[in-house]
Amino acid sequence: MMIDMDMRFSNEEIELLCGVKGSALEAIGYVPITSGLAFGRVRLYFGGGAVDIVSSMHDIDYSGDGEVDDDDAFLSIEQGLGSVAALSELSGEEMRVECGKVVKRVLVAQDSVDSYEDGKLTFKTAYPQAVLFDFGDQMMSIDKQACNWMMLTVKFGKSVDELVYDSEKGWEVNSEGSPEIRNEFKREILEL
Repeated sequence: MMIDMDMRFSNEEIELLCGVKGSALEAIGYVPITSGLAFGRVRLYFGGGAVDIVSSMHDIDYSGDGEVDDDDAFLSIEQGLGSVAALSELSGEEMRVECGKVVKRVLVAQDSVDSYEDGKLTFKTAYPQAVLFDFGDQMMSIDKQACNWMMLTVKFGKSVDELVYDSEKGWEVNSEGSPEIRNEFKREILEL
């Protein structure tokens, strides 16, 4: 049995992201673990409202036998409602970082993995790894640190490569321990 797990953004989530193009990002809010590192939720404040980028855990049945094999974190987009501190799974106050830059483009780093066992496709998944906002002179990413962590980084830089976590490493298989398993990883940068 082949398992197909599609965790890409829904049309509604894409509409929320597309709605911020041309708007000034006034501030970024999150409950910090450390500077630039949030647990589970980052809020982006725009003049007309707010958008949250959320990393939450999902039970995964990789084998298709109805049993939970693992839990992994996946990104979602929500309308920013309520208090960031109250919605956070960490206790603490919301930290706000002022920005004041206009979003020119919104990009999504979307990863996909096809997993083969004994040459047969057994599992495939597609998921967003990061959301990037291009301000023209620099970019900002909200990036999921690893497939099974809810931590999000907030980084500024010039290129996608320097801003997005290389999640291909998490899908590498030790060929000596499991020579019958092979994963094919692919990343696309989608402009919304």
